[in-house]
Order: sequence, then C-alpha cells, then structure tokens
Amino acid sequence: MTSGRGPRPRARAPFGRRESTTRREDLIARARNEAQKPWGYESNRSTLLWLSIALTVWVLMALIAAWDNNRTASMIESWQARGFRTVPVGQATIIQLFEFAEVNGIDCHSTAELTSATSGCDQIVEFAGDVNNADSTSAIIFVGQLVALIAVLYLLVSFVHRASRNLRPLKSEGQKFTPGWAVGWMLIPIANFWQPMQVFAEIWRGSDPAAPLGLQLNEHRGRRSPLISFWWLTVVASLLLSPPILVRALANADIQARIDAYNLLMWSDILMVLPAIIGLIVLRGIHNRQEARFAIVGPNLVKAPTPEERAAGKGEARPRRPWRR
Repeated sequence: MTSGRGPRPRARAPFGRRESTTRREDLIARARNEAQKPWGYESNRSTLLWLSIALTVWVLMALIAAWDNNRTASMIESWQARGFRTVPVGQATIIQLFEFAEVNGIDCHSTAELTSATSGCDQIVEFAGDVNNADSTSAIIFVGQLVALIAVLYLLVSFVHRASRNLRPLKSEGQKFTPGWAVGWMLIPIANFWQPMQVFAEIWRGSDPAAPLGLQLNEHRGRRSPLISFWWLTVVASLLLSPPILVRALANADIQARIDAYNLLMWSDILMVLPAIIGLIVLRGIHNRQEARFAIVGPNLVKAPTPEERAAGKGEARPRRPWRR
C-alpha cells in the first residue's frame, strides 16, 4: 500500500543566496570571456614617460634626503664640540629636558633656568629645538619620498605587466613567467630578491629584434644583459641598507652613534639613486627593443589557449632549435 503523498520537494536556497551565486557565476564567466579575447602589441611609451618623471622625482627626493641627513649630522657634531654627550629626544617634555641636562652635567632645576642665558641651561632648549626642526624637515622629506615611491611602484608594475604580455604578440613563445606572475614575484617577500631579475631577463631576451620569430624562451636561455644583473644587485643592496633599517640606530641617545647613523642614512639615500638611474636605462632598453621587434613582426593578435586546448597540448614548447643568443 502506497502513500498518497508524492516525493518531498527539495528545499530551495534563499533568494539572496541564489542571487549571490548567480552573480558570482556571471563574474567568473565574464572573466573567462575577457581572458579568451585576443590581444596584440601595446606600446609602453606613455607609461615609460610617466615612469621617467616619477623616477626623476624619486632621485631628487633621495638627494634632498641625503643633503638633509648630512646637515643634521653636522648640526649634532657642532653640539658635540660644545661638550654634549647625548642627544635630546624629539618633542621633549620639561622633565625630559631636565634629565637630559643632568646626563650632560648641566645644573638645571627650574623652568626659569632653561630660558636664562646666564645659567647655560638655555643651550638645552636650543639643542632640543634644533633636533625638533631636523625631525620636522625629515618627516616632510619622507612623505615626499613615500609618494614618489608609490608612483614608481605603480608605474613599474604596469610597465612590467604590459612588457611581459607583449612577448606573445611579438612572436616570442614559451614564457616561464606569465604577465600575472611577472608582477606577482615582485610582491612576494624573499622571492622578490631574485625572481624579478629572471623576469626582466626573460622580457629582455623575448624583445630582441634580432631573435627569430617563434623564439621559444623556455628552450633558449640566451645571454642575459649584464646591466640587468648589475641593476638588480643595486636594488637588493639599497633594500638591505634602506633608511627604515638604519633608522633604528637613531634610537641610540649616544651623540657619536647618532652622528654615525645620520652619515649612514646619507650614504643610503645616495645609494638609492643608482638603481633608479640604471633601472630607467634598462626599462628604456626593453621598450626600444620591443618597438624595434614590433616593427619587424607587425600587428599580430594572439589569445590564451582554452582549458581544452591546454589539455590537448596546444601551445606547448616546440622541438628544440639550434639557436643561441
């Protein structure tokens, strides 16, 4: 005997959840369609122009910072010559000024004495004022450096992504680094000490106007430009000797240690100029090579292989060719 009731209906997902799922599926489908759209060579001319401007500003800010750190070191040296053994903290309170005076053997016990020229305590206030002014100037310069750095990084990422994406339209196949990973390796800690150099080396080789059409980058390493290796070594060196690392030495109240720290900061700022200048030369070289290769190849649309084409092996490396560069 069977029941008169039919099978229990399946529970429906709430309307909001169904709408969210549909929207997510639409976004995924749209992203896949965009990925399958053919693309061609895109010049980096305008990006390189803005990057040149940003790097110029960065170099100027680094030189200004070097000048400011040298000036601060000289200022502290002048106070050292007047017998001070430590440096007052920035924005010091009255109590901290009294403690600073005691450490340096100056007898100050009242606020009135700090402003009295006869007691010698006025030197404490003057020294603290010089330190405050130096800190304020350094903070303004740091903001300028930070803005320039953000602009440089944004434009550099844009340049690298487009340059890497241009390799296939320029008929250089078999990239080890996709455009996404060409940028991604620059953002991954530790790995960004050496992987970006490999990325730039691949873009450099794939942009060579003298290389044959259909060049397989995964089969032919070719010769890496010594300039790229030297450039990236200067980048790593500037990161290891960057002001955020050296500035920890400024926490030391000893006056000679503080002078040494500001001198190191000055040389660190000067060192940052070198990778900026060499980097601009490398990026201009990549752009010029891609423009020259495009003049040979001409307009050429390519598209990413579909999952089915990847499964069938389409787009895999061709047989090894006896070509070296």
